[in-house]
Amino acid sequence: MIPKFRAWDKKGGKYLDPSCVSLTGDGKVHCIQSGYALVTGDEMSGRVSIEQSTGLKDKHGVEIFEGDVVMCQNDRLHEIMYSTSGETAGQFAYSHAQEMDYSYHMRVIGNIYQDSHILDNTE
Repeated sequence: MIPKFRAWDKKGGKYLDPSCVSLTGDGKVHCIQSGYALVTGDEMSGRVSIEQSTGLKDKHGVEIFEGDVVMCQNDRLHEIMYSTSGETAGQFAYSHAQEMDYSYHMRVIGNIYQDSHILDNTE
C-alpha cells in the first residue's frame, strides 16, 4: 500500500489540495496552492496538520483518515488516531485505545477540525 495523506490548514480552516502539498524526509511541509503563493519549511510545518489514511474504508466506501470521527455499530463516536503507546502502538486506533478493526461497521461522520463539537459529549 502506498501511504496517502491529507493536510489541514489550521490558519485557513480547510483541507489543502493534496497535489499541492509535499513532505520532505525530515517532516517539513511545502505547499504551492492558489492563494498561498509558495509557503515552505518551518512556516508551513506549524500551520499544517498532516493526517495519514488508515488504508480502510467505512461501510459506505469512504476512506478513513487519522483525525476522522467515526460512528461505530453501537452508535458510539470515536476519533481515529495513530497510537504510539500501549497495546496498539504502531497501529491506527479509536480514541478510547481500542485496536481499529471491523471498519465495515463504521461510518465517517466528520473530522476533528470541522466537526469537533460532535465529540464534546462523548466521554
